[in-house]
Amino acid sequence: YLSRYWTVSSNDITTPEFTAEMEYIDADVTGTEADMIAALRREITVAMATFDDWKVAGTVNPTTNRVIINSADNFGDMYAMDNTMSRLPIVLISFQASLENNSVVFEWKTASETNNQFFTIERSLDGRNFEPILYKNGAGTSADDQVYKAFDNDELVGRIYYRLKQTDFNGAFKYSEVISVNISNFKEVIASVKIFPNAVRAGEELNIWIENLSLTGTTIELISLEGKPVLSLKEVHKSHAIIEIPSQLKHGYYLLRTRGLGFSTTKKLIVK
Repeated sequence: YLSRYWTVSSNDITTPEFTAEMEYIDADVTGTEADMIAALRREITVAMATFDDWKVAGTVNPTTNRVIINSADNFGDMYAMDNTMSRLPIVLISFQASLENNSVVFEWKTASETNNQFFTIERSLDGRNFEPILYKNGAGTSADDQVYKAFDNDELVGRIYYRLKQTDFNGAFKYSEVISVNISNFKEVIASVKIFPNAVRAGEELNIWIENLSLTGTTIELISLEGKPVLSLKEVHKSHAIIEIPSQLKHGYYLLRTRGLGFSTTKKLIVK
């Protein structure tokens, strides 16, 4: 692979198609140049969500030290690395997700594995920001087909994105393609929100208790009756939150809106 990359961006072109050619020096190279391909990391949109993904986008000429991008479909980072199949310590045949009894079921199959330590399933709500949710031991080194199965039992709604991360014994890792599941038939998440005091003075603190807190964080918003935002507290991961009412806030009625994954509640608040 190369230790450098090139970034192409634009201010006003939304659907680019272009070719590009970059030159590198021998000191940039790690490994064997003959095995390298040109790659492009760019934004793609799938099922109304946008996320970053790699694609094979061209070739590398090791004689002239040039990376040739000939099938770019968006702006992003242009790079060169060794061939995907040669680089993988596993040969991944498939990676699939499906719904079963209010759980997401993952199944993946490998044709061979070399020094494969473990797998990680990562989850995202927007297709861009992923977090690990479970781990599965690998088979080490094997020439036989291996089949794996895992479950995501969290209560989720909407379109959820997943990817498989494979890590070998020396710490090197590789991601699979991103897949998604549209979860519309899970049971509704019922959240109970309590506030104290119900009438609060400007400049004082308001206590908020949330039961059945969303696993992915909750947003708390204070808005006027006209819908104008007053303050917002994002990514609340605790069942008890405290917000300070602005001291300059006018007296009157306001709405406290609490939203999380699968629920939204609104309570009326008096500011004295």
